[in-house]
Amino acid sequence: METIVKEVKQQSEQDKESKGLFTVKTASRWIEQAKIRPNPRMLFSEFWFEGELCILFADTNLGKSILAVQIANSISKGKHIPGFKMETPKQTILYFDFELSDKQFENRYSIKFAQHYVWDSNFIRVEINPDAVITDDQSFEIFLYQSLEQSIQETGAKILIIDNLTYLKN
Repeated sequence: METIVKEVKQQSEQDKESKGLFTVKTASRWIEQAKIRPNPRMLFSEFWFEGELCILFADTNLGKSILAVQIANSISKGKHIPGFKMETPKQTILYFDFELSDKQFENRYSIKFAQHYVWDSNFIRVEINPDAVITDDQSFEIFLYQSLEQSIQETGAKILIIDNLTYLKN
């Protein structure tokens, strides 16, 4: 009986905190709630932690994509990049590559299309399938978002890198 009363009180409190799109509670209540959650671990030193959205931006041709692949490779192997900390074990990462073709990717990570770099199987590269069929009743954007969701669910990946984010804008 005590458990039921406690659950009803919690639900009542949650209902009071819900303001449409927002959750409104005191700073102390936010802290109490946060205390019971696990501490996020570093993926790429203090720049990127588990559960965070990280946006890498700079002018064109400064190496953002190369750094993003290097970070993804590090996470997929569970090995830190020298000079940067990582606190997580190796894990699956989805690298959505909206910039390079498979041949361009091969060229970048080989020596004259030979002596290819060896990737961990946790590094999963994704690119647009030019033969995919979009039905008349759905827009490209909806199909893209559904495909993103399907890829995430089927691989179980918790870490995504999207290169280039501007590709996703409407």
